[in-house]
Amino acid sequence: MGRKDVLLTMLVAVLFVVSACAAPAQPGAAPEAAEAGEAGGGAMEAQPASAPLIVAMYQEPESLNPYLSVQTVTNVVATAVLEGLLSIGPDGEFIPVLATEVPSVANGGLSEDGLTVTYRLREGVLWADGKPFTSADVKFTWEAIMDDRNAVVSRAGYDQIESIETPDDYTVVVKFRELYAPALTLFEYILPAHGFDGDKDMTGAAFNRTPFGTGPFVVKEWTSGESIVLEANPNAWRPPKVDRLIFRITPSREASVLLLKSGEAEVVWDLIEASIPELQDNPDIALWSTPSSRVEYLGLNLAQRGDPADPDQPHPILGDIRVRQAISLAIDRNVLVDELLYGMSTVATSAIGMGWAADPTIAVAPTDPDQARALLEEAGWMDTDGDGIREKDGQRLSLEITTTSGNKLRELSEQVIQQQLAEVGIELVINNVPSSTLFGSWASGGVLQRGNFDIAMDTWGPDIDPDGFVSILFHSSAIPSEAGGGWNFFRLRDPEIDAAIEEARSTLDIETRKKAYAKLARLVNESYAYIPLYNRLLLHGFKGDVTGWTPNPWEELTWDVAQWEHRP
Repeated sequence: MGRKDVLLTMLVAVLFVVSACAAPAQPGAAPEAAEAGEAGGGAMEAQPASAPLIVAMYQEPESLNPYLSVQTVTNVVATAVLEGLLSIGPDGEFIPVLATEVPSVANGGLSEDGLTVTYRLREGVLWADGKPFTSADVKFTWEAIMDDRNAVVSRAGYDQIESIETPDDYTVVVKFRELYAPALTLFEYILPAHGFDGDKDMTGAAFNRTPFGTGPFVVKEWTSGESIVLEANPNAWRPPKVDRLIFRITPSREASVLLLKSGEAEVVWDLIEASIPELQDNPDIALWSTPSSRVEYLGLNLAQRGDPADPDQPHPILGDIRVRQAISLAIDRNVLVDELLYGMSTVATSAIGMGWAADPTIAVAPTDPDQARALLEEAGWMDTDGDGIREKDGQRLSLEITTTSGNKLRELSEQVIQQQLAEVGIELVINNVPSSTLFGSWASGGVLQRGNFDIAMDTWGPDIDPDGFVSILFHSSAIPSEAGGGWNFFRLRDPEIDAAIEEARSTLDIETRKKAYAKLARLVNESYAYIPLYNRLLLHGFKGDVTGWTPNPWEELTWDVAQWEHRP
C-alpha cells in the first residue's frame, strides 16, 4: 500500500492505535462477531439452546430506535437486533458487518480525495421477516435521518453527505460535499425501508417499539416495566447460539445484582467499580471489564430553566460563570473515587479522556473551598441571614440536581456533592427521575431535551472518533428544540468550540485533528457547563456458565451477542 493509501485509509477510516487496554477474551470466547459467519443463499441453521438467557438492567428504554433515543440502554437492546455496515473491534479497528470489507483506497472503496466512499454489501442477507437486505435500505436510512420530521439524536456527518447512489442491490456509493474525516463511523445501524412502509417519517412508528433487523435477534414482546423479550431471528446470517434473550427491567442496579447472585439472571448490565470487590471472588460470576472513554460528569443548564427553556435567556444562577467555577472548586472528586468507588477509578479531567484524541496534559483546578467562597461573594451571593445558604437580591442560592433513579452510586455521589456545596453556601436539592424521563425526547417531555433542570449527572464519552460525541453534545447547532438537533442540553454557545469541532472533522492531518480536539476539551472545561468527575470502567457481570463474550471498550455489551452460549 502506497503512502497516500496509508494516510487516507488510516485517517479517514479512523484506524488509529488507541489505548483501549481491552481485557482478554474469556475462555471459550468466539472470534470477533462479524467474522463468525458468512451470508449465503439463505439463513444458516441456528443451534438449539437449552435455556433462555436473562439480562437484568435497571433502566427501561424510551424507544428501541437508536436514531431517536440517546439512552445507552436503547443501544444495548438495539445492537442485538439491528446491524450496521461496520462495527469496531476491541483493538479499535473497523470490522465489516453488512459491508463485505472496510473501504480503503487500496480496495477501491475510498476515493483519493476522501469524498467518495463505496460499500460493497453482503449478498443473501435477509431481514427478520424474510425480505432481502439491499442498498436501498442504506439509502433509506440516510434519508430518514435527514428528514426534518424526525427528531433524531444527531445528524452530524450525515448532513455532510451530498448524495447516495445505489447502482445495484449490493453497492452503495456515498458522496460527501466536503471532507468528513470520520466517514466510516456513520451507518452504525441500518433500518429496513419496508419496516416503515417506505415513509421516512419515523415519528410514532410501530418499528420504534418492535424493531426488526438483520441481527441475531428479533423483538417478540415488550411489557413496560417488566421485560423486553427477544427471540432468535430465523433469517439471521449470524444465527445466535441461544433461542431467547430476555432483558428483565429491574428497579435498581442492586436488584439486578441480586438476580445475578440468585441465578435468576445470567447477565447484569452496567455494574459500577464498587461492585468489583463484591463480585470478583465469586467463583460463579465473571466480570466483563475494560477501561472506557466514558466520564461521569455534571451538566449545568446555562439557560433559564423552563418547559421548554429559552436558550436566549441566561439561567439566573448558573448563567454567571463565577458560580459555575465555585461549584467545580467546591467538589472534592477524590472523595468520590476513594470512598464510593474504592479507588477503582480515577479523577476525570476532560470530556475526551481516552483514545488517540485524548490530551493527557489537560487538568482541572484542585478542590479549593476558600476560592469557591470568594468567587460567590464576588458574584454578590452572601449569607445575610446566617442559615448557611447564600442569597442575592432576595433569591436563595438553591439548585436542583437530577440523575437517573435506581442508581445507588449516583445517589451517594449526589449526597457527597450536596454536602460539599453546602460547605460553601450552596443548597443542592436532589430530585431523580427514571432514565426514560431524564433522556426522553422533546415530544415526551424529556427533562434534558426541554431544559427543565438546573444540574444533571450523567455518563458519556466518545467512540473511536470523537466527532459524533462532541458534535451532539457541545456544538451550538445541537441545542435541543422541538425540531430536534442534538443533545447540547447545557445550551452552550461558543464559536470557538464550534470552530474546533469543524476543524477536526475537515482535515486528514492527524496532528491537526489532535490539536483541535485538545483545544475543544480545554474550552469545554473553561465553560464550566461541563464539570468532569471521574472516569468509568465498562463493567458487566456474567454467570460462569455463559461463554463466548469479549469485552470491547468501543461497543455495547451486546456487540457480540450472537456468540454467547448458555449451557447450564
